[in-house]
Amino acid sequence: MEVTVSASVGDGSCFFDSIAQILRSGGHDATIQTIRQVVASTVLDADDDAATATMLQWRELAYGALKERDAAMIEEFGHAFVLLDAAYIASVDVVAGSPAAGAAAGPAPISDECRQRLYDVMMTPRYQGEEYALRVLESKLGVRCRVYQTSSRGGGGSGYWHHGVVGDNDSDNDGGSVSPSPKYVCALLHTDGRHYEPMAFNGDFLFYYHRGLQSS
Repeated sequence: MEVTVSASVGDGSCFFDSIAQILRSGGHDATIQTIRQVVASTVLDADDDAATATMLQWRELAYGALKERDAAMIEEFGHAFVLLDAAYIASVDVVAGSPAAGAAAGPAPISDECRQRLYDVMMTPRYQGEEYALRVLESKLGVRCRVYQTSSRGGGGSGYWHHGVVGDNDSDNDGGSVSPSPKYVCALLHTDGRHYEPMAFNGDFLFYYHRGLQSS
């Protein structure tokens, strides 16, 4: 089997460009922005528990990154800084200053304004995509993404991973969003934990899920 890797843009949109290329190969009208919109639109829905849980986690990590001046974390979660509004900062200060009061009140909820600001950021290269984006796209588009991690510098860190989908009986399932079994499967190369590119097998990017690596 011949495996090839196609180039993707390098401006912070490599993940979304890779997915768009894969979908276009199957006859779908997909662009970087339409793929971004599928993911970003979830944060506007206050009833989407998975999105809200992810936003709460991003907010906490972004706040911690700033406090610790952790450059790597600041780069990774910079898109979430828009969630650090005055209400959240005040609620965190209460928790730190008075544990009893903080335990009763808890961190401030995410406002509609913060959701809109996060949506706007996620539509730009400031949001580079990660496991949450994979989970959303698998659920919304019915495409399961297999990611092959590698290092251009040699040494360790190479291998295959996938977060899994609840209800999927594959051996690599390790939880994730509840969604129907996917219709298609595709593969991404992830180099140095930073750059995504679409992978083709015998010239094809998209495959029927139940047939394994057979062209759709």
